[in-house]
Amino acid sequence: MESEQILVHSYRKSRKYGLDPSMTLNIMEKETGFNPRAVSPKKAKGLMQVMDETAKRIAHELGVKRYDIFDIETNIEFGCYYIMDLLRAGNSVCTMLSIYNTGVDSSKAGDDYINSIIGDEDKWKMFPTDTSKNTFKAFMEGFWKFF
Repeated sequence: MESEQILVHSYRKSRKYGLDPSMTLNIMEKETGFNPRAVSPKKAKGLMQVMDETAKRIAHELGVKRYDIFDIETNIEFGCYYIMDLLRAGNSVCTMLSIYNTGVDSSKAGDDYINSIIGDEDKWKMFPTDTSKNTFKAFMEGFWKFF
């Protein structure tokens, strides 16, 4: 039941915020191994590892008065909202992933994380630059492995 909720809400919330569900699922897999009760050493919580301050800001912006950050639907919504917010601010997918993972804009801090989300396969050689390759890979890879 929990895995079905994760898939359904990942798809719905990703689409709501203009994201590809495969990226959302890849982030959850890397961040928590799909554990909705996960808490990081830095106190990020739930499937999408949302920090308390980020959750408060998002709840305010969405007009949500009360929430449970460990609720699967809420956590995925807040995580997708945060990703969309970072992209809407003009960040590339790689920069967004670095900020999402480390909390700072650092190309070095998130390299291993970014590579684990995006991968590096020969099928992406058709793209002229690493940036375009990585952007498309982040939005296209991994979706079917969850079905």
